[in-house]
Amino acid sequence: MHKFLFLVNGNPDSWAGIRARRFSGFVGDSYQTERAATAGSSIYYKNEEKLRTVLKFIKVVLKNKPSAIYVLQVGYVNSIPALLAKIIFRTKIIIDIGDINYEVAKINGDRLWIEIMFIKNMEKLLWRLSNIIIVRGTYHKIYFDVLGYKNVYFIPDGVDTDIVRPIENSEVFRKEFGLDDFFTIGVLGSINWSKSLEMCYGWEIVEAIKLLNDMNVKRKIKGIIIGEGDGVSILKKKAEEYGIQDKILFLGNVKYEELYKYISLMDICISTQTNNILGWMRTTGKIPIYLSCNKYILASKVGTVVGLLPEEMLVSYSGIKDLNYPLKLVDRICKIYDNRDLLSLGSISREIAKKHFEYKILGEKVGDIVESIKK
Repeated sequence: MHKFLFLVNGNPDSWAGIRARRFSGFVGDSYQTERAATAGSSIYYKNEEKLRTVLKFIKVVLKNKPSAIYVLQVGYVNSIPALLAKIIFRTKIIIDIGDINYEVAKINGDRLWIEIMFIKNMEKLLWRLSNIIIVRGTYHKIYFDVLGYKNVYFIPDGVDTDIVRPIENSEVFRKEFGLDDFFTIGVLGSINWSKSLEMCYGWEIVEAIKLLNDMNVKRKIKGIIIGEGDGVSILKKKAEEYGIQDKILFLGNVKYEELYKYISLMDICISTQTNNILGWMRTTGKIPIYLSCNKYILASKVGTVVGLLPEEMLVSYSGIKDLNYPLKLVDRICKIYDNRDLLSLGSISREIAKKHFEYKILGEKVGDIVESIKK
């Protein structure tokens, strides 16, 4: 009997958890999946405590003796159990990655040197021993191609276009938040503060609204930030210091199935990636969400969005932290505010989502990839 397990470095509501569930149905024909007692599937998620999760995953591996393991959102909590299975049972490993963890740890600057080197060596070992490497950015695949890897596949972040969709009567929902008279810019993401860079998702929203406030423009514009993390309190404090706390809505975490309603509050959706190796490797989960909601997007001209989005939606971004980027955004935002017809370009977004990011299509591709290593 073939047994296929997903080890997810995230909770069930995380992007990784959703991705695992969407893909799990497409491996059933290739592998007899071992059913987890609670979730009703072969998917196992990370607990809050990392050590407990490692031990849980090891116990799962030893009990099930899996033929294949899908390691999603790679970290040591699922890498160590997967490598153990490889050694003991000759289990085939599929890893699904959106970043180079070593580069993330190095840039964040919140780890000891010895920790960073451990991450680097563990990561490279996992690359070498994996049967399949799935990456979520086009340039990430190029990175591995240059290194000589022949087992790398591009499967981007996905979306369920039947769930995440444009909302009818969005004016009614906007009125509930007092936005019926305002033009809005917003961002969705994990709001995790980088101490070394002094930024996180949402910083560009706060800084852009500050600039608009300082310029004393007559345009009625508010910012929206969806997501949670340690950066939220920092952004709220900055907003208070800038005197713009009444011009930014912090909506916290929103369930995947409800996201479409809250994205409808945004006239322009923002996606910012740094102009470095990490930014160029990413698609990010927010882009398919924005597109599926048929939204106009302003994205930094970095990574997979280049060649995907119209040039009008791209904004130049320099280096790791472009201090001029908020001003560039403000310039674009004001032009669109003054000419709302420009927003009509967003009408092509949903078709882009259906063509490139529909989970049903991506799942079929994953099923074919899994089938290729079955024997």
